[in-house]
Amino acid sequence: MGHTSGTIIPDPRTIGFPPLLNMACFALAIMKLGHMVSYEGFHWPMLNEKPSVDQKKFGDEWSEWWNDLIEQRAHSVMSDSFNSNDTDTIFEELPKTLNARPILYTVINKTIMDFRRWWAEPYIGGHRALFNSIEPRKIYVFNALETLCAGKWHIDILAPRQGLRQIVFQAGRGWALLHPEDVWNLNWLRPDIIQQQPQRIIL
Repeated sequence: MGHTSGTIIPDPRTIGFPPLLNMACFALAIMKLGHMVSYEGFHWPMLNEKPSVDQKKFGDEWSEWWNDLIEQRAHSVMSDSFNSNDTDTIFEELPKTLNARPILYTVINKTIMDFRRWWAEPYIGGHRALFNSIEPRKIYVFNALETLCAGKWHIDILAPRQGLRQIVFQAGRGWALLHPEDVWNLNWLRPDIIQQQPQRIIL
């Protein structure tokens, strides 16, 4: 049965700006740099004092937590059990996964209000900056990903943080975790990076 005239066919390709993953990047930036750099280059916020914790223990707990978050996000996207319209969802309490990571809990607890303000800032904040970074370029990114593997793709955009890019494709479903620079320079998307399914690529 064909579509009637005027029917709008939803685009199966979706884009997300997951607050939890972005909050994790925010906390890491605060601890390493003392501020977050938005896509437009503005620094936010300028904290008077970073949380005073053991840096190595923080790094270890953060890396462990980040790997767990990535596994959970990949599973929810690949199983189509997530809400792609999560741009305005800011959790009201700290994730329970932090309870077993006391150093990380301390950092997140002290920076979460700054993250919420940054995320909601309408001009230079997290969500707006990330949206602006991909909106003019999304069709090119989707086309490039579909050239690698034809299927239903979802893209998650992270606050600027190099070295966290990932691509997952399995059984016609693809997930790409990107940062803003990725959508403006597609040289990293090479046809030879995905050779078989299923596979995760970390670039």
